[in-house]
Amino acid sequence: MAAKPIPPTATDNPLSRCHPRRDNVIVRRAENAKQTSGGILLPDNAFQKQQVGNVIAFGPEVEGLKQGDQVVFSAYAGAEVQQARNAAEFVILRDEDILAVIPEQQ
Repeated sequence: MAAKPIPPTATDNPLSRCHPRRDNVIVRRAENAKQTSGGILLPDNAFQKQQVGNVIAFGPEVEGLKQGDQVVFSAYAGAEVQQARNAAEFVILRDEDILAVIPEQQ
């Protein structure tokens, strides 16, 4: 299933105000589709966590990234943080754990 890109906004996540240290990057994990194209609702345990997300913030030693970039990262990398208010999942990774930057579609 394809991941839904999440538009990054500073108003809906307090982690956007965080300042990661050194080469750390805060990424908001993309959400899985909750239902199929045929309308069947899927439970949360029916799929794996996405390894794709949007960059929220990054430290001063990170180069080549900007806020809002969609990135692919290692499956077991980083520390997971879940925001209780809107059930958003964030991952704090090191720059070296980011495998690729997905170019914007125009």
